[in-house]
Amino acid sequence: MKHKENCTGKLQNTFTSYLLITIKGTKNRYLDKKDAYTNRERYLEDMLYNEPAIGFEETYEQHQKEQILEKELRGEYTEWSDLTDERLVEAILMLNAHERQILYMRVFKEKSLGEISRETGISRKQVDGWYYYALQKIRKWMRGE
Repeated sequence: MKHKENCTGKLQNTFTSYLLITIKGTKNRYLDKKDAYTNRERYLEDMLYNEPAIGFEETYEQHQKEQILEKELRGEYTEWSDLTDERLVEAILMLNAHERQILYMRVFKEKSLGEISRETGISRKQVDGWYYYALQKIRKWMRGE
């Protein structure tokens, strides 16, 4: 009976954590979009006063890259839904939750597989397996297999 109560408690904690993460992600995406609109407006206003030597698109693309680098310096990393390559996004979304989490920590947060293992409480061997299997699945998807 105690085991059943323990499992129920874990399930409730997991579900609550999932809800909190989802709500936080939705809020952050909303705020990021709001910031993006504000930044575009400011950028356009600045562009009115400065005549660029290169085209608007190239200048704005450079500005966006700088914004991404500044966010990464502050510890804010790109979300899966913000990636621009649709095939890559589809491939990543086909991964299971563990594989996506490990891939996210490895690629965006630049953590070693040992650090990921310690943080998630999953064995190093299992983290290695999931990471390399996820890469293999993405490669197959990108090749159209």
